[in-house]
Amino acid sequence: MLRATVGEWVKPVKPSAELLSSGSEAFSAVEKARIVRTLNSAFTLDLPEEPNDKQQQAAFDLAYTTIVQHNVAGYVPLYNSLYALYRGLLAASWVSWVIVSAHLAYWVGRGFPITLHTGTSVVLFVVLFLLSWGVPGLQPSPLRKQLDRYARTFALAVYRNFLVWRGTIGLLG
Repeated sequence: MLRATVGEWVKPVKPSAELLSSGSEAFSAVEKARIVRTLNSAFTLDLPEEPNDKQQQAAFDLAYTTIVQHNVAGYVPLYNSLYALYRGLLAASWVSWVIVSAHLAYWVGRGFPITLHTGTSVVLFVVLFLLSWGVPGLQPSPLRKQLDRYARTFALAVYRNFLVWRGTIGLLG
């Protein structure tokens, strides 16, 4: 239930919908053009030189499905799993932080009696805040950094494996 609800809130991290845009530095302009050409020829698509987000996502999904179906995905499913794991961990840390915050608000409302229980809650509040949100204005949360890293690695690996597979098909006929 957590993954289905809060996980959707975290999901906007999708490098697969940005890698072929002009602002992305993941691939050179020559590599982007090669990827678009290969996608167009492999799937008889009509992608422009710079596809929009929806076109990029649709083409990415086709490339991912193809490399998985032809058993040339390599470690790509692992990166996808790690991306999903960190998306869920980030969502869980956000929900946990909200619960601990409500708990602390309850204790503050009661006059904040200092006990081991409330001390533990304060420590949990700080740790979950740093894991969930990072240091505002200075550094993103460690979970968010890992989520972004695995999302990017997953997307790059899909295109690289797809290009290698298509190149091999072209050589072998």
